[in-house]
Amino acid sequence: MGTLLPILQHQEVLFPGASRSLQICEPRQLALVADCVTWDAPAGVVLACPSDPQLESYATGTLARFDGVTLCGGGHVRAEARGLSRFRIDRLVQRDPYVLAEVHYVRDRDAEFVERAGDDLAPQLVEAFCAFIRLAQRVLGPESPTVRLPQNPVELSYAVCAALDLPPIEKQRMLELTSWRERARLALGLLERESRELSMMLASRPRPCRVDACCHDAGSLN
Repeated sequence: MGTLLPILQHQEVLFPGASRSLQICEPRQLALVADCVTWDAPAGVVLACPSDPQLESYATGTLARFDGVTLCGGGHVRAEARGLSRFRIDRLVQRDPYVLAEVHYVRDRDAEFVERAGDDLAPQLVEAFCAFIRLAQRVLGPESPTVRLPQNPVELSYAVCAALDLPPIEKQRMLELTSWRERARLALGLLERESRELSMMLASRPRPCRVDACCHDAGSLN
């Protein structure tokens, strides 16, 4: 028998190691969060699948703890969820007062070989992500994301995926991958795409007048 876990079906994807603020308004979700906070118990966060009436949510999700809950008015709350580890739903056990499922935890199949000599995929991912952040800071300014990257390659792949601004279905695809190397390669491709778009935005900006730049460099402007 697997582990019994309360299941929070949501419109957001949570990755292990990441934190996310989740808006909670549905009665079953509110009951689940209230019980988890009261008993200091974890829950499973899974992406809801409203487009398929036969499938309430995707089967792969992330175990989470709620570090804080804020009342937002109108019966809504904001729950601060912290991702811990990944799981897959085996079967649903109950639906009321909230969903309870039997799950098993999932590890990347190459998680035990992250220290293999000569593997430069993780450094490539760090370099590409840092270059993306530098571009984002030039285009977006101070509001661009800042992320502390872990050294462990598995955790690194999750952190980069969590930081990217992608549709939930794309993030779900990355969460379901069972190899950190596959996840890192997919993230590298997405970083290349996003960096290319940022570079185009930067290139389309009007350049400052040469005279103004010279005056500023000479200290003529206050």
